[in-house]
Amino acid sequence: LTVLGHLFQQHYRRVELRIDAVNVRARKSAERAGFLLEGVMRKHRVVRSANRDTALYSMTNGDWRDGAAARLARLVKAPAQEDIAGA
Repeated sequence: LTVLGHLFQQHYRRVELRIDAVNVRARKSAERAGFLLEGVMRKHRVVRSANRDTALYSMTNGDWRDGAAARLARLVKAPAQEDIAGA
């Protein structure tokens, strides 16, 4: 929350996340935080001699103003139920 807020206060227009497409927990976290999936870059990387896809997420300064900051604040205060159950 603090890093995103700081970046947008510094007049950044967009922030990107690149997440391994098979990392479901990270992708759900990004979506809960307000990041939008822009697409999947197929065969983007090679890991242990295997092709890996990368999911590209972004948040713009407009997304931040339109409510992502409030969503993130709520997430910080109350962890998601699936995170509690999985612990």
